[in-house]
Amino acid sequence: MNLGERIGLLALLLGVAGGCSSMAPEDDTYTLIFGNRGGGGGGGGGGGDTGATPREELPPAWQCLETPQPAADRDETRIQYRVPIVDFESQPANPRPVPELVVEVCDTITCDPPLPACPAGATPAARQQCVTVTNLPGPPPVVYQIDLPWNFSNGYLKLTAPNYAEMNYILGGPMIGAPEGGPLVIGLAIPVLTLAARANAYRDVGVADGQDATGGVLAVRALDCVRRIGNLSPMIPEGNRAAEVTVEAQPSAPPAPAVAWSVSGNNVFSQDNLLTDARGVAGYLNIQGGQLGVTARAPVGVTYPDTTQTFRLRGGVITLAELRDGLGVWGQ
Repeated sequence: MNLGERIGLLALLLGVAGGCSSMAPEDDTYTLIFGNRGGGGGGGGGGGDTGATPREELPPAWQCLETPQPAADRDETRIQYRVPIVDFESQPANPRPVPELVVEVCDTITCDPPLPACPAGATPAARQQCVTVTNLPGPPPVVYQIDLPWNFSNGYLKLTAPNYAEMNYILGGPMIGAPEGGPLVIGLAIPVLTLAARANAYRDVGVADGQDATGGVLAVRALDCVRRIGNLSPMIPEGNRAAEVTVEAQPSAPPAPAVAWSVSGNNVFSQDNLLTDARGVAGYLNIQGGQLGVTARAPVGVTYPDTTQTFRLRGGVITLAELRDGLGVWGQ
């Protein structure tokens, strides 16, 4: 891997694809991931900082932060969470599967045990605490559908494979369906890093030992209010990532040897800078400790709903999370 590839590591980790071909709704790959689901605006909580832009003056991409929308009444039904999971170094041009990938659904920090598989051939009840993981057939990218119990809350996906760094993807919760309705929830692509790629990322931001099993990684995607399904890429719902978002650890930044970073538009990491650009990406490397609270402020001066999200971390594990409107209402 050359230097340019290494310094762009976490940008690709977060599924940012440049120069992708368009993906029209009638395309087979589009249908595989998104089904027949239409577009719609996001729901969620509200709240704002004193001195923020008045709600009526907010651009559409940020109005949800000042316009609380409670979750609609829903019929209890199992949730289908559909997400591409790929080897991150293969992105964006030729996404390929992660060999021997194991996808587990967890509701405790240790994932001991994970939720069990649903009985084969049976139809589980809406709230039955079991999961079914299906690798959907079709063209790249590699898409997984994860059947989850209704109202599954504060859980995460544990992704493991030989020679890859373990990744935890935070689902949030409760999982009750998409804001615009229906049980199908579309996730942003989750690329998984090899151990060597993670070590390179550490070195690029000045941390000597990328294999340090005691330090965790928190990667945050800041999203705006837009949740429509776009045609920019088969892996990227259009308009979600948010630029000029200030990401802050709460109540204070984690102590050294943790290093803050954000990713610029030219794929360069900026140390100790937690202001996002169009990629919407920021976080901390080499965090010591079991959890970290994070909040975000939009460029219009409005703080994201639910103020601070606290993410559970594990040493040697990459925790991928999102900050956005409605996290505590809809899940991811």
